[in-house]
Amino acid sequence: MGIVVVIAIVMVGLATLLLSVGLFVGKRKEFPSSHVDDSKPLKERGIVCAKEQMRDLYHHKNLQDHLKESEK
Repeated sequence: MGIVVVIAIVMVGLATLLLSVGLFVGKRKEFPSSHVDDSKPLKERGIVCAKEQMRDLYHHKNLQDHLKESEK
């Protein structure tokens, strides 16, 4: 069982090393953004982040609110 743990640690270390080498040597010097707002396919589908959804819901006015404003 000890040999399996050693092999697993070596494999994880090797994967980490290869990923870091790719980051330092590659043309792109930063990790790609995984945020919803930066994804073109998600924007095309109309999918937005949870913060935007909550902000829109908070600022959403129903018909009763619009009528109250128009009476003023």
